[in-house]
Amino acid sequence: MNPLLLLINFILGVSSLILAFVAIILIIIGIFLSFTVIGLIIGVPLIIIGVIILILSIFIRGGKFHRIKVNQPNFKICKNCENNNTINSKFCSKCGKNL
Repeated sequence: MNPLLLLINFILGVSSLILAFVAIILIIIGIFLSFTVIGLIIGVPLIIIGVIILILSIFIRGGKFHRIKVNQPNFKICKNCENNNTINSKFCSKCGKNL
């Protein structure tokens, strides 16, 4: 596998875990602050911000932001459908277009 891709996946995995940890801490602090009337003003926004950060960390880890396409040298990629084909292929195995 490509070493650069491994490094990117590691960084994304670690950063998403750090974001999730921060989000959980914000949610817990927000819950404790919301027990008082004055703390409710600060606690509820902290809970909302924590939930938003937690959702973003989930997207970074396995959602749409995580997908990275890397051209592998032992495949030909179809320009029409972006399917991986073997090097010896003259036509795409998915859409049938000329490679």
